[in-house]
Amino acid sequence: LESFGFDVTVLEARDRVGGRVLTLRDVPGAPEAGGNAIGERYLRVRALAEQLGLRVIPVTGVDRDVTLHVNGTSVSGADWAASSANRLAPAERTRLPSMLTGLYSGRNNPMSTATAWADGSLATHDVPMTTALRAAGASDEALRLMNVAANTNDIATTSWLWALREDNRRTTGGAQVFRIDGGNARLPETMAQALRRPVETGQRVEAITQRDADVVVRLAGGSSRTAEAVICTLPMPALREVTLSPEPPTAQRTWIDTLPYTAITQVYLRPRTPFWETDGLPPSMWTDTGFERVFALRDSGRIVALVAWIDGRGAQALDARGERATAETVIRTMARVRPASAGQVELLHVQSWGDDALAGGAYAHYAPGQLRSGTASLSTPQGRLFFAGEHTAVVAAGMEGAVTSGEVAAEAARARLDTTRNW
Repeated sequence: LESFGFDVTVLEARDRVGGRVLTLRDVPGAPEAGGNAIGERYLRVRALAEQLGLRVIPVTGVDRDVTLHVNGTSVSGADWAASSANRLAPAERTRLPSMLTGLYSGRNNPMSTATAWADGSLATHDVPMTTALRAAGASDEALRLMNVAANTNDIATTSWLWALREDNRRTTGGAQVFRIDGGNARLPETMAQALRRPVETGQRVEAITQRDADVVVRLAGGSSRTAEAVICTLPMPALREVTLSPEPPTAQRTWIDTLPYTAITQVYLRPRTPFWETDGLPPSMWTDTGFERVFALRDSGRIVALVAWIDGRGAQALDARGERATAETVIRTMARVRPASAGQVELLHVQSWGDDALAGGAYAHYAPGQLRSGTASLSTPQGRLFFAGEHTAVVAAGMEGAVTSGEVAAEAARARLDTTRNW
């Protein structure tokens, strides 16, 4: 918008820029707690980073083998297919639990284009994931394991069409993952530094009121800002707390009120000793227990921290107990599942996106039936109010979706405000 010649004010409720892009610089290895991966096809993010003088580098050293703990038994991922803990149907046994959903979503995926999921043409697939998976022949054990670390809140309350979109995105997005040297949070931080007017942090929006010639944004504390147009990038759970006047049309209001977001809770731990050398199993884990997954975090090739990563219902259950109880539960459960870790880990940080009032979750997904008429009304501009954010993007997701949706909204605002200026 500044490059178009507009005077821009950016309001941010947090005391930092970046929102759900967060580099934990006080945790060893400076891991990404949100916005953790830049995909190979994140072309706009990578171009923007390079434009701002940031180095985009490939992610290396990712664990290829994991310790599985399923049905009370620990086994290396390499030994999973023949393990007595593997109770999957014969056609499923060779798949690791984390790969089971892809076994079914990748079969005859009807998405012929990257936008088909959002235009209403695949409405017959907008059913609960569990319904589609059972129809495809998934066993009860596979359904149980697919609902652990499912990247959604619950496969019973998530649209199969969303799963097909995710499969299409994974299979066409390339295998290489990148990050920004110094942390992905450097991207929004550097963007903010490049603005002519500093971002106004600590400014929580309470109401957006459109008038004939302008828009008034009322902030917590009673102050307000007036502008010719507003681009709103709030996640839907946060937008639900904002009074919009005039009210959006019914279809858009329904999106605001009901779009679900995936709860993700991360518990960062410092290993006092390399306990994985004691039991001889890979340090990273996938389990059917309350802490779900553990990823080893490395710095210069050395493991400096671990993160337990819990999704959906499991994250919501932990969030309800508070941070201290969450950390204690994860450490205690890990000691039971993996005795070599008992007394060998200490808490560094707990990050909950589901319990974050300014986010409401890590990213949007879709409930069964929400996609039958497409997503056009989700982000349709209303007068001088425009919408952007990863939840409004159709082709891309994550940071790429956020950037591309912002560019679309900026162009729309530009057209709305001045179609006669010679740019």
